[in-house]
Amino acid sequence: MRSLFRLLAATFLVSVTVLTWAQAPDSNAIYQSNLIPGDLGDPVARAKMIENYARERKGQEQRLQAKEALERGDTAKAFLLLQQAVSNNSTDDESCVLLSYFYIQKGQPDAVIATLDPIVSPPPLTSISMGQEPTVRMLYVLALLERQAWRKAVACYQKTWSPTYDPISGSRAESHLWHLPGGGPEHSWPDIRFSADTPDYKGMRAQAHLILGTSLPACMKEKDQFPYMLDHLRQVLQINPNSLDAHFVTGWLLAKKERFAEARAAYASAIRLADPGAQKEIAEELKKLKTDEDAQELIKANQAAKAK
Repeated sequence: MRSLFRLLAATFLVSVTVLTWAQAPDSNAIYQSNLIPGDLGDPVARAKMIENYARERKGQEQRLQAKEALERGDTAKAFLLLQQAVSNNSTDDESCVLLSYFYIQKGQPDAVIATLDPIVSPPPLTSISMGQEPTVRMLYVLALLERQAWRKAVACYQKTWSPTYDPISGSRAESHLWHLPGGGPEHSWPDIRFSADTPDYKGMRAQAHLILGTSLPACMKEKDQFPYMLDHLRQVLQINPNSLDAHFVTGWLLAKKERFAEARAAYASAIRLADPGAQKEIAEELKKLKTDEDAQELIKANQAAKAK
């Protein structure tokens, strides 16, 4: 998990359009336009709502400034700004996730838990999106496991497997599919369940890292997704060298990065662990790898010929 900070320091954050605060309406204008709900006849409540809005707006400004600092490589300033942003708005999901990466690098699981808890388990009627993503929940789970908080880790882990409702199709589906970048193969994560009464720290760590290694995390540039995911997959294989999923996805990611020899080795490990049906799918991926490798060699040969 400590490698996350190196990715953060390498500015993996998604580029954002910085808001010009001079263009935003001031607190009084917002109040007058009834954008702040509440008892308009109660001056104390009105003042409190305006104050809360101002704090949230300040937190958003600090988050954007933190992103700019990260782009410049000034991680110390970014860390301070994110702490201030979360202090101003503890349920600003993006600020919480970004700050948690710093605490992960610093080896402070208690701070990770305190930072992510408001968005992973938000107050009633609070609209939080990023805190419900499997990638964020698994960061929270790993921190809980570090603190030996098994029952809380199980409770959070189980939320990732609860059925989700699709308002468009009207159906419910388990939210446990791989989401590989660039249109990769779609599979389900292993349906591993854990009991609150039977601690299995190694098993849940491996599963959490697998979810992080096969899902696109929020707030990350496309170019940094592969090393982030590969890092988590390596940690899966350190815990469980026989993880078919980790070997297979590692091969797929390495092939996309044109690291063909490493990809072939990962696929070879996967095919030894696979049943006949999965072996066929892996064989198809090996054919694609060979085609891509041959094309790359042809490009290199043509470039060498032109250079002569």
